[in-house]
Amino acid sequence: MRPFLSVFHAKAHDFKCEVKWSGAYQEGAGLTLGEEVEQSNAFLSRIAVTTKHMTKAGRTDMLTLMAMRWNQQQFRNLATSLCHRYQKTTKVLQNQLQNLETMKVQMAVTESKLQDWVNYVKEWAEVSRYKTCLGA
Repeated sequence: MRPFLSVFHAKAHDFKCEVKWSGAYQEGAGLTLGEEVEQSNAFLSRIAVTTKHMTKAGRTDMLTLMAMRWNQQQFRNLATSLCHRYQKTTKVLQNQLQNLETMKVQMAVTESKLQDWVNYVKEWAEVSRYKTCLGA
């Protein structure tokens, strides 16, 4: 898997950028929004008012302690979180596969034609006159 933009960030760019770099279009990304870094930053921002008057060393120590706490919480909840994400993703995948099959029948589209469309959109997104959001 390659790096990707958060789903919300990618929507702020043009559609070619979204197709190339959004987590929603990356194989293996599942249902992640790509906002995990923002969540940790939000957690750490809680202590901004407290630490702004501290010395540099004190602020560094406090931020380190809070980051360690965040990591500890994430690690403690990892198994449960992954199980829930897997169950949710599996349900959504089954629903979307059913929707896809229904639409293929309604539109009389074969699997190979569908793959041709996917490839066309990917190729279209690769060819751009402008630099995209990640400079690629």
